[in-house]
Amino acid sequence: MLVGGDKSGGGEKRFYKALIKSADARFDRHLTSLKKEKAMAKSLDQVMKSLPAARKQKIEQRGNELIQEQLTLQALRKELNLTQETMADLLDMNQANVSKVEKRADMLISTLRGYVEAMGGTLELVARLPGRGSVKLEGFRDLNADHK
Repeated sequence: MLVGGDKSGGGEKRFYKALIKSADARFDRHLTSLKKEKAMAKSLDQVMKSLPAARKQKIEQRGNELIQEQLTLQALRKELNLTQETMADLLDMNQANVSKVEKRADMLISTLRGYVEAMGGTLELVARLPGRGSVKLEGFRDLNADHK
């Protein structure tokens, strides 16, 4: 709403032309800043492609080490190309129980030991304490050994 000023409309046209020119300039600056922001953001793929081959190899190797350190029972079984049916035969249980064992978040140490040994491995319990480092816990022997 125009309260005062040139009633002939000439000033109003100049006013809007100036506003439009100013708005266009501000919008152009905004678009330029967006382009700069987009140029600054890089995807992981872009960063990896820009690294030397030796550095990429070191990153891949460490990534694989971290993955190997954190496997579920199911992932470990699959990595060893063992099926649940094979594990069921090795553990003398049915396949459904193997599935349940793999999904458990809390289980007996003897159950975990049996599962790991059925895959051909051994289970070690290690405690990491502040100021002490890693300590291998002993005394968790196979309770079934007494009955063999």
